Amino acid sequence: MKKSQPPYFPTVILLILLQVANYLIQKYASAEVNSQLIFGTLGDNAIAIGVSLLLILILVISHKKGLIEAAPVYLIIAGAVSNIFDRVFYGGVIDYFTLPLIPMFNIADICIVMGIGIFIYHTLSQVYPVNGRKK
Repeated sequence: MKKSQPPYFPTVILLILLQVANYLIQKYASAEVNSQLIFGTLGDNAIAIGVSLLLILILVISHKKGLIEAAPVYLIIAGAVSNIFDRVFYGGVIDYFTLPLIPMFNIADICIVMGIGIFIYHTLSQVYPVNGRKK
């Protein structure tokens, strides 16, 4: 990344794209407002926003201390902040994808899951390297 860019520049760009996608999907497709916390269950908007803000703070601190790579942090924070925006401005997260046996979800949720997946992969590859040597 170029030094002239702010450290969370990719997060801001991704956040803008997520909000544009939410707007377009609400305008031209079917969407549902989910005011629950996880997969349409547990808690309400206030709890979800509080938990999200706490996790974002932990991620930012961990990233600044060099404990977490940048890519998963950008994905997770952009997805979480996008869902917070939805909760504040629409009364809940705007969900629009459905798959069999999986509760409705949105692109921000995909970003969060991808970020967690990258983080887990990176962590496990450090602990259990393929070539038998720790990095």
